[in-house]
Amino acid sequence: MKTTTKHVLILFPFAPNKFKRFAEVCRRNGWKTTCAVAKGHLFEASDDVKFVEFDSITEDVAEVQGVLEKFGPYDVVVPFSEFSVVLAETLSQALGLSLNQVPDPRSLRDKQKMRQVLFASGCNQPEILQIVEPSDPLDEAQWENLPFPVIVKPSDAAGSLNVRICDNSREVSLAVASVRNFVRWDDVKMSFGGVALIEEFALGNEYSTEAVVQDRKIVFRNHTLKFVSDAPYRDEIGHVLPILHTEPDLVAVEKLLLGIVNGFGYHNGVLHVEYKIHENQGPCVIEVAFRVPGDRIADLVEMKHGISLEESHIRVRLGAPWCPQSGFHTSPTLTKKYLAVKFQFAGKAAAGPVLDADVISSSAKWMAMSQLSVASNTTSLPQRLGFSILASDSLSSLSGWVSEKIKVEKINAESTWALRHKVLRPHQDLADCIYPLDHNTSSLHIGLFLNDTLVGIGSAFPESKDGSKAEGHYRLRGMAVLEEHRGRRLGSLILQAITHELASVTAVEIWCNARSTALEFYKREGFESIGDEFILGNLGPHMLLKRPLGNEK
Repeated sequence: MKTTTKHVLILFPFAPNKFKRFAEVCRRNGWKTTCAVAKGHLFEASDDVKFVEFDSITEDVAEVQGVLEKFGPYDVVVPFSEFSVVLAETLSQALGLSLNQVPDPRSLRDKQKMRQVLFASGCNQPEILQIVEPSDPLDEAQWENLPFPVIVKPSDAAGSLNVRICDNSREVSLAVASVRNFVRWDDVKMSFGGVALIEEFALGNEYSTEAVVQDRKIVFRNHTLKFVSDAPYRDEIGHVLPILHTEPDLVAVEKLLLGIVNGFGYHNGVLHVEYKIHENQGPCVIEVAFRVPGDRIADLVEMKHGISLEESHIRVRLGAPWCPQSGFHTSPTLTKKYLAVKFQFAGKAAAGPVLDADVISSSAKWMAMSQLSVASNTTSLPQRLGFSILASDSLSSLSGWVSEKIKVEKINAESTWALRHKVLRPHQDLADCIYPLDHNTSSLHIGLFLNDTLVGIGSAFPESKDGSKAEGHYRLRGMAVLEEHRGRRLGSLILQAITHELASVTAVEIWCNARSTALEFYKREGFESIGDEFILGNLGPHMLLKRPLGNEK
């Protein structure tokens, strides 16, 4: 359904997938679209999208208003990310387009001001223990009496960059120094103030609620379980939705949402509220984002509920009727109860399907980012390589997968021998489970750990199936999963980790002599058979299988 032609101004997009979603919403509704972009952030789009370039992302309305007004008039101003929520509100007010009553737009992003509004609204939240300005001395002694652990975070950044748990004054000093040094993010063309907040550490599981607000009323809400990396960092590694809170928690979360709506004067738009719940004590607010969430949460919401948060955000800011309209992922075949997204990171084996889950979407591509010296941990935003989205009827299965209770990683050859013996060759000696190329420098050994216990293995060796010395051909051997853990797709995780690693080193093909009883498993994983069944020694019927790895010339 198309509405009367409107002119939508989108402020400073920089993530391609999210921009595509916004652009498609505007195209589908026949809305004229103009985008203010930082240089270098142009995207492929239809010819009717107008891009207006600026040197950097800015929050200075005086810097952009005069330029953007030349391409108006506009009917609505939409923030693309955390970095443009302040400008969207101030520019909307300047152009007479705001349907909100936000007295201080800086409170929509500045964490210190945000905490002040939350406090005045009666929202439970961690206490700010200290505000450290860029010019303040880094004297460890001043932090010795803090109630550890504490959280150190930037006052004005996003994406969990430089958010750390600290257990002592030395760690606080290092964390504050990282915040202070992070004054420019060239990838997104954004500058920061270097102000660090030291806060109480809140206990409990971390959640978010994605809500659509229209005329001060919550017309839609979704609850998501958030997973973060191990201490000391707090990087987001994945999400699962929808989460069914207890009735008391649902009531408390609804009260929290309305407190935010009225406290900030944010009466029309999408909210993304992050909070923790500990032992039925109700929600403790971590942060509030006044825009469509990133991290593929909007994709999951649309897949599950058939609601486009991007379209909802534009409609309610326009004052147009809101209805649950979808644009991308509505599918009558999506019958599983839960959805999850898990991010893939550089230096870590990619995780694939697990347990009783269905693969909905995956990508080995992500927004290209440089390596930030201030965010060198392996799960920081710049380290993301891609993602996988899974659906399952088991919340615990998806949660275990995302939280990395199931880990797939490289191991040494010696670590594989016991499982090879127990699973593959129980009637032979352990020495018979040592392969000739086990210690070849080009060989690869992958182990799958469940709660830190090795339960599955697989290996690949530089060896061609015809005995030649052709480069880029690998033999798969020693695939094994303990019997009590079979039927849970753990073998798929191992095999996908192997093929991912081999593809990254430009391997051409992987092949194996597979037991005939496992033929269907390998076919599901993209292998094809060559020739007829044969008997391999005293190991029974086998088939020769192969699979290309995408690096063929």
